[in-house]
Amino acid sequence: MRASVYRVLCLVCGLFFIAGGAMHFLKPGFYLQISEGFLSGMLCWIYISGVAEILTGILFLLPATRHRAAFFTLCLMLAFLPLHIWHLWSDVMPLWAAFLRLVLQAGLILFFSYLYRHSVRKIPRSPAYKS
Repeated sequence: MRASVYRVLCLVCGLFFIAGGAMHFLKPGFYLQISEGFLSGMLCWIYISGVAEILTGILFLLPATRHRAAFFTLCLMLAFLPLHIWHLWSDVMPLWAAFLRLVLQAGLILFFSYLYRHSVRKIPRSPAYKS
């Protein structure tokens, strides 16, 4: 992946996740509405996922931690997957919307696994290393 494209993707992902994580605190009612009945104590989980998204977004903005950010985002997407599958059988949203969210989630998992595999890891070399 070209370095400039990678930097732009990381910047966009970082801003997206920071904004999305902030929305967990600004509009928790929206998240409660679409996750009602999935887990008990859902408001606590909404706040925890908001913090996780904000921290992941910050990691995307820092060049030295982008590789970790891609990995953590992939973990977040996998952690959210059971909720998106549950939406197919719940009455909190229409079936077409639940299916669309699940397809989008699968696409995001593929995207972040690609981003993780192609992220630049800066591993310092030993001074004794000679190429």
